[in-house]
Amino acid sequence: QILTTVYFYLTLVGCHLFVGFFLIPWFFFIDNREMLRRGLYICHTILRFIQKPILNIEFHNVPKNPKDFVFFVNHVTAWDCFWVDELNNENMTVIVAQFVVEIPLFGAWVRKMGGIPIKFAKPNDQQSTETNKESARLSAQESSAWLEKPNFTMGLFPEGLRTKTGKVGEFKPLIFRLAIRNKKVVYPCVLLGARKIHPLGQTWISPGNMVIKYGDAIPTDTMTECNEDIQGLMKKVQYFVWSDFMVPIFGLFDSFTEPRRTTAQSL
Repeated sequence: QILTTVYFYLTLVGCHLFVGFFLIPWFFFIDNREMLRRGLYICHTILRFIQKPILNIEFHNVPKNPKDFVFFVNHVTAWDCFWVDELNNENMTVIVAQFVVEIPLFGAWVRKMGGIPIKFAKPNDQQSTETNKESARLSAQESSAWLEKPNFTMGLFPEGLRTKTGKVGEFKPLIFRLAIRNKKVVYPCVLLGARKIHPLGQTWISPGNMVIKYGDAIPTDTMTECNEDIQGLMKKVQYFVWSDFMVPIFGLFDSFTEPRRTTAQSL
């Protein structure tokens, strides 16, 4: 595990520095988000190749030339954004944890491409609930502004936070409301096997296999922001994720949890 972890972080940092060196003109002098986005895609493609001895990632049913859509994926590790980045779309962004945009240089790169930070307070903070709600509200406002743009793609984690057990957490209806409001096509996505590679709270990286599987497109052009449509869209995504968590794929298995009823009014 020590060698795997060292190799993982060395290739991660080295690859970003190597690609980032060639993007310096666009980073500092030219406001070209498309070029930065393509640079990040190239970086992640190289990473998957050089990390293949320790991480074998298989992609299933990846949308062909998708435009103007939102994909929802279960949240397992701190590296989910890197691993699901198979969609070569220069107009694409994700919501990321606040600490990501605070990383020197890389964080500025993420923000320039439209990465939307969300900050979660520590559980022992007396005002953590209020802080988390306010942070979620601000990130939702910024997400909505991005989603209003034509031909724009966004990756969202409907659980919000990762779980220590690896179980699929409760989905938050707010981001489904945003997808419906902006009439975005929705693609459900499931990430399998990642928890065995890097569980929450563990420093070491373990070698392993991972499957990233996309579902069929779900149009939202006939949906409204009523609770019934929001719940219906959320359940379609939930059942796609949960059904795969209940069935092993290539020997991969993650925990499954029963859904808890949520309402759009909860947020």
